[in-house]
Amino acid sequence: MPFPVWLLIAFAFFYFAFIFWQYANTPLRPFTVRIKGENPENPDSDEEKKAMVNNIQEDIQGYIKAANDVMTTRFRIGAMGFVIAGLTAIVSIFLS
Repeated sequence: MPFPVWLLIAFAFFYFAFIFWQYANTPLRPFTVRIKGENPENPDSDEEKKAMVNNIQEDIQGYIKAANDVMTTRFRIGAMGFVIAGLTAIVSIFLS
């Protein structure tokens, strides 16, 4: 009786480990800014606007890179935890 239950639980844990590992390998996409239309009457304001947008874009890119690094680590740790839980469920099959 416990054999199919432990096998089902082990399968679920290994499935979650696979999903978490896939999440770890899928980073957030880079942030891009699209500036629509330039102002022909005041070209200086366009340069100022582009410089300001580039600074903001660099800050956001740094945040996204940091978030990607943290999420990758957390998802991989979670995947390893699910692998350990799956192995524990398989060992429990033989102990019961």
